[in-house]
Amino acid sequence: MRNLPKTLAERHQSGVRADSISLSAGDNPTDHPLFCKYFVYGESSSNVRALDQHDKEAAKDYILRFYPSFEDTSEKPIYQASSVTVHGTCYKKGNNTMLLAEISDSNPIFGSLENIWLCDSFVFLSLKLYETAGFEQNLLSYQIKEEESPCGLFVVEVQDLPMTCVMHTNKYSGCLYICPREDPKVLIND
Repeated sequence: MRNLPKTLAERHQSGVRADSISLSAGDNPTDHPLFCKYFVYGESSSNVRALDQHDKEAAKDYILRFYPSFEDTSEKPIYQASSVTVHGTCYKKGNNTMLLAEISDSNPIFGSLENIWLCDSFVFLSLKLYETAGFEQNLLSYQIKEEESPCGLFVVEVQDLPMTCVMHTNKYSGCLYICPREDPKVLIND
């Protein structure tokens, strides 16, 4: 007969112990996504592809609209990824992947992640912006709707995001809502 509480306690403790977790193949903390200062991508990856000349020019035009200094790296290849992990946060393309793009007139502006472009050590995210209709106090969420006059894609480099957390939309009574983990208005006071 086994001592069931002891077995469960040992199994729980072995799952909780952090000293048995390997950070990387060589146990070097700088290789782990949470601690590294860079990301790794390449043509051999299944979710990354090099853009052809036409798509590269289109991506470069969008990037230059928001980052004029990007012209210096025009000769380097631009890759498009379906997902990328930067500092432990995974960004995946999709309509339900929402990011805080900026704060305008004390209202947050959210965007869905449409494209991920990688060039040199830069990670550019192109977002389709949504209009913030207001804050729903009962749901503690922001109600969003598609912009009445679409202005194209909004491009932001990962390091320039006001909040790096990824949010998702919820549908309630035919409207879209975003419930952020922390209040974006706190960023205004900083």
